[in-house]
Order: sequence, then C-alpha cells, then structure tokens
Amino acid sequence: KPATRSVWWSWTAPESGAVTVSTSGTGIDTLLGVYTGATLASLVPVASNDDDPEGGSTSRVTFRAEAGTEYQIAVDTFGGEAGSIKLSLMLEIPRASLRVELSGKNLVLSWLAQATGFVLEATDNLATPVWTQVSVTPVMVGETFSVKVPISGGSKIFRLRRQ
Repeated sequence: KPATRSVWWSWTAPESGAVTVSTSGTGIDTLLGVYTGATLASLVPVASNDDDPEGGSTSRVTFRAEAGTEYQIAVDTFGGEAGSIKLSLMLEIPRASLRVELSGKNLVLSWLAQATGFVLEATDNLATPVWTQVSVTPVMVGETFSVKVPISGGSKIFRLRRQ
C-alpha cells in the first residue's frame, strides 16, 4: 500500500534473535514495514503487516534480527489518518542451555549455536568457586557448539557464561 503519512525509526540489533515489532495500543489503523539498507533507494524488505494477525487494526511483525544489523522501521496510517503511534520492539535472545553426554572416557558438552557470545567455564568447588575458561575450543557440529573434555579424577562443575 502506498505510503501517505509515514514515520521512520532506525534500530540496530545488539544481538541476534527473534524480534517482534508492534503498534499495539495505537488508536489508529497502522501499516508496519521493516527494512535493511541505508537509503530509500537501497531498502530491502524484511517484514511487513497491515493488520495484527491476532485481530485489530494495529500491526505486528516478527523476524530474525542479526547482531549489528541496522533496521529501518516504517509506520504509516491507513488512509492518511492522523494520530499518535505507540511502537514497541521486543528482542528474544536465545538462552544458552548446556547439554552433557558421556562418550567413552570423555564428557561432550554442547549448546545451541544460536546462543552466541558464551564461554564454557569450569570449577572444582561450588563453595568457593574459581571459574576458569575451558581451554578446548568449541567445534560447530550441525547447529550446536560442542566441546570434548577428558574425564579426570575429582569432580568438575561446568557453566556457560555470557561474555
């Protein structure tokens, strides 16, 4: 639908994840578009919506944002109607969950690759923990990061920590 009275915002994704942009709570009929690109001539559509899929005349889109990418968000009104716009943006950052498996005399620790920015750490004692980064470099296996750690005497506690 042609733009008649649009308002534009720029937003740079701080991390990768699913983003929902909505005009819910706005008292006028909205149209919503999300683009990448720095100029009007170079805009590439990412997502758009006229009426919220759950009903109503406000708009809502969900798309996967990539960390560091700048998005242009356009809100227009149906038929050039004037009024205030309420824009909300919610970024869902994937939580890291550590999976542990036994493989011979090794522990295989893995987590989803989409949960970026984490380091694997270990300690011998939770009462007075001294966390140190595991020296084995994670390997990408399918859609997960994986680390194989030899089982040695004593116990180890592992965690993922966001850098």
